[in-house]
Amino acid sequence: MLSFLTYCHFMQIHPPLPGSKRDRTRDQILAAAQALLLDAKGGQPGISTIAARAGVVHGTFYNYFDDVPALLAEIEKLITAAHAASIAPLIAGVDDPSLRFARITRFALGAIAARPEIGRLMFDAGLPADGLSRGLRASLASDIEEGIARKIFRASNAALAASIVAGAIQGLAIDLYRGALARAAIDEAVASLLAFLGVPPARARKLATEKIALPVMPALPLGWLNITAAPPASPKPGKRSRT
Repeated sequence: MLSFLTYCHFMQIHPPLPGSKRDRTRDQILAAAQALLLDAKGGQPGISTIAARAGVVHGTFYNYFDDVPALLAEIEKLITAAHAASIAPLIAGVDDPSLRFARITRFALGAIAARPEIGRLMFDAGLPADGLSRGLRASLASDIEEGIARKIFRASNAALAASIVAGAIQGLAIDLYRGALARAAIDEAVASLLAFLGVPPARARKLATEKIALPVMPALPLGWLNITAAPPASPKPGKRSRT
């Protein structure tokens, strides 16, 4: 998987591509799965149920995904890509890693508060959280390493700091989604994370309360063709793997 910042760069240099019929069918399947996951009272929908919701025959599913876990992994990539597409304009040309950190974290937490359906997919629908966590940690580690090298952050172990901060952000996201924290707490939380990384308190508060219009994550269902990026190539027909 691309790291978050690498993907943001990708978003800026690749224009959208028109969707082929195969691309549109893939997005139909992805949209159907998201709708079923949001509606589900428990458990994951089966392939026949997803295909019926998408308006395709059962066998068509296997032209795109090996199984339901592969489909869920694709939805996880969609969430990551939509996040990257939304935040890319805010961090384009931003040289200060502490400012990038503040903007990305404020947006990520704000997206959970504004789009509870995304929180449901992430925390209640069985998506592969490891993939989301890896992307977050990779981005954090890169910014923290740069910040330490430039003496903007003060941490003796960049990997450990990234792990602690990533865990804190995930915990904050869950609390925002569950309603244990109010959206008004986001800026204070971001300032606290910056202070943990060694940013002086006054500077941390300034970064966390920057007067800037933050974008809004697109509404579900997500699809590759409604994200401003070149969609991944659809697999060739004939690939079937049944278990």
